[in-house]
Amino acid sequence: MKYITHLTLFIFVSFISSNSFGNEKISIKINGNSKNINCSVGAVNIQMDYSKIDIYQCKLDGLDIIVKHDPEYGSWSGYSFNDTGISPIKINLVKSGDENLFLENEQSKVSQSKSIKDKYAEFLDLKNSNDELQYNKDVTIPKDLRAKIDIAKGLLSSKMLKIENTFYKHKKVEVITEAGQKLSCSRGENKNGYRYMCMMYHCDPIFVNGEEYQVSFRNKGISPSTSAPYLMLGNKSKLGPDLKIKNIKMDNKDYYNGKSEVDSDSIQRESFIPESLKSSEETYIKLTDPLSKAVRENEMESCLSSTLDQNERVIHSGLNEYSKKLDEVKLVQVIKLTNGILSKEVLSSENITDEMCKVDGDVWLSDKNTLNEKRIKALVGMSPKSNAISENQLDEVFKFAMDQKDIPYDYVLEGCYARAHVLCDRIENELEIDTEKIWAYGKVAPPNRKDKPWNFHVATKVNVEKNGKILSYVIDPSVSKKPLQESEWLDLIKVNKTTQTMKVSWPPAVYTGEIKNIKVSYSDNEVYNMAETKENLTQERIDRDYLNANTTNSKYMGVLNDL
Repeated sequence: MKYITHLTLFIFVSFISSNSFGNEKISIKINGNSKNINCSVGAVNIQMDYSKIDIYQCKLDGLDIIVKHDPEYGSWSGYSFNDTGISPIKINLVKSGDENLFLENEQSKVSQSKSIKDKYAEFLDLKNSNDELQYNKDVTIPKDLRAKIDIAKGLLSSKMLKIENTFYKHKKVEVITEAGQKLSCSRGENKNGYRYMCMMYHCDPIFVNGEEYQVSFRNKGISPSTSAPYLMLGNKSKLGPDLKIKNIKMDNKDYYNGKSEVDSDSIQRESFIPESLKSSEETYIKLTDPLSKAVRENEMESCLSSTLDQNERVIHSGLNEYSKKLDEVKLVQVIKLTNGILSKEVLSSENITDEMCKVDGDVWLSDKNTLNEKRIKALVGMSPKSNAISENQLDEVFKFAMDQKDIPYDYVLEGCYARAHVLCDRIENELEIDTEKIWAYGKVAPPNRKDKPWNFHVATKVNVEKNGKILSYVIDPSVSKKPLQESEWLDLIKVNKTTQTMKVSWPPAVYTGEIKNIKVSYSDNEVYNMAETKENLTQERIDRDYLNANTTNSKYMGVLNDL
């Protein structure tokens, strides 16, 4: 059988409305020669996935042809069948009478696939497209054509299986970067009993700017639906620069057709990473993004190779050093007003511009011209600014806190939100002293449990007048048996002492856990969680929050008593 590859078709279509097909005869011109072909309309506006398409059936010199039209996107495509195969048809022109319905331009021309993966993708597209035709009950296709489609799909599956076998049998590949480096990479061996193939490779070390790096290469598979391959560089002291893949070769055959498979635009750039660390940003994100990290660790499980394990350890040593540098970067919160909508983001302090205006703490406005906006003024209020008490009153408050025997201070694994909530309420009502809450988001932990970090911690805060100054003191018996100044409290709960802190507005934006600074924010004493502000609290919600806090405290007191 001869495959018809990318036939040049000129299709003349009698006028057909979107609602009814009057004349079902279609005249097709091929290579400048006109020839009438008997065609029929398969279906009108059938639903496929999320769009509606029109389907035409034609015959040409013993070949069955199916032409599909997607009115929503104005696209035309087609496939030719006989009893031994299937081939795509490239449509150049569609006419209704003298009116051009479709005219191919240079941009729409599809070049012949050359790479192994592109050929696989083409076969898969043909197979999936004809699954739609075969199994959609609204498409009227003769039985003999359905049989041909079955045979064609079987042939496609065989070709796809052959490509898969070719791909998986290769244990060595050559990776070529956009900068021209050539890397020889070996795939790790599979662990016994694992269903999935090891797709992690160890490559020869590489020198970049005079420094040697270990190289890890990850190539998920042959299917176009799998995520793109990537390289990771690292040594014991740093992450290496991000390298783009231009091509991958197997037995000197193109696997990726000489085109970059790593799309830089698909990487979500992080504004909190300073320019000095940007060269390794993509590698850092792949190693720390929760989903990417979980997928990578799962894939490593199927690999049996001490070389791979050693390589990964070296790269993670570089990641640890990179993370330490991020710990020391000072960040700020920037509030923007765009089309009347307020948003918050975190920037490296080196990205502060002359157009920005500092409000309070580490909060900035993106544009100082918006300073008079009432909504922004309300948003960036850093603290409720409660009344200050004396040093003697501070001692009284802490003693009162320690006397609350039904608050489980010693249960430090969880429940800080409930402890702080009940304590604030009792100090306010029984001592008639103003309180606030102080929240710390980031890598924090109890002083004696640094191996069990929290995602956040919250405690009771009071303002104290001392030597003519107003200072913030934290009442947190779970952390310290004496009141602490805010800076002392933060130093005590930091997992890493070099980690910077940043004071942000309430409620804090929900940032990724990879922002290294500890975000410090103040809230009203009645606020129970990040979804609440003083303005959106109702009495019903206040009562419910207090009940929930007491219930949580009772539960954890029960755990302590059992112990």
